[in-house]
Amino acid sequence: MGFSSRFKRDETPAVLVQDTVLQEPEMPVDIEVSEQEVVDTIPEEIVLPSKNSESVNDLAQYIADSSVSKITVVDTVVKIFANGLPVKQIQLNEFPKEYVKGADAVFNYVENNLAVSGVVPPVSKKSCLTIEKIECLTLDELVSRKILSRTILDFLGKIIAGKKNILLAGSSNFAVLNSIIKSKLYDKNTVVFQNQPKIQDSDSLTAFNTAEIPASSIENVIKVALDLEPEYLIADLPEESQMARLTSLTHECCGKIYTIPAPNAQSALFKMLNMIMEAEHCNEKIAKSKLLHSFNYILDSESLYLIAPAKTAIITLKEIPA
Repeated sequence: MGFSSRFKRDETPAVLVQDTVLQEPEMPVDIEVSEQEVVDTIPEEIVLPSKNSESVNDLAQYIADSSVSKITVVDTVVKIFANGLPVKQIQLNEFPKEYVKGADAVFNYVENNLAVSGVVPPVSKKSCLTIEKIECLTLDELVSRKILSRTILDFLGKIIAGKKNILLAGSSNFAVLNSIIKSKLYDKNTVVFQNQPKIQDSDSLTAFNTAEIPASSIENVIKVALDLEPEYLIADLPEESQMARLTSLTHECCGKIYTIPAPNAQSALFKMLNMIMEAEHCNEKIAKSKLLHSFNYILDSESLYLIAPAKTAIITLKEIPA
């Protein structure tokens, strides 16, 4: 589509900027770390994958382990994640059916601070399961655990306080959102759109569960939420049509923090662009203008967590000239 051609790398490492750069705030990014340094932050009980996978009966010991952040299962093959890294592979004796809820072949629920999603036959050939822990840490706690760099933390604080509009790309965005809310928005009038109750509640937060909203009513619900005059808008919506409509209706709002499931920030750009084109029935030029009007920054949450080698963590966006 030629979208990426409008961007170039600045001399500052790990920042991707457009031809005309937003000058404030300055961000001297310094998040280069070696893979060994990342591995060193993982407790000794968790070890890197070996050729011979360990065989276990259930996942209880790993769910109870505070250092484990995510678990994925494909049939009986299990990967254990800590600090964003796959650190161990194990073999189950059988697929953990106790995590399958109801009679549906596709399930998605939150229980006991665990976000569980999965697909089983006949929808998929193999049974698949993802378990993510919902742990609400402050941004400072992420830094102290060496999960987040101090430089990134300071920069996040500046753009959130400045009510910049942020698009968050990655696979575990709700963890970053929870940290931002607990650290920066706990006393701010904030409206949240989510399809699962993954985001931690607070007195200043008003949440809308979009899974319970009919498609024909989503626009009216958004308008009601905007009538509350929130200081910040947060959206964690995997449903593309809902996200595209929300982006369109709130393109003039400030203080937005929206998520999109994408492997990196550049993929998020293309995905959002396609969503807007399809939802608004507009051409690429108009969709680009809408996108760049809607967001000032795109953050790659997979790079916020210090995964080696360090990737582009933040893209700075500026309006495309007419």
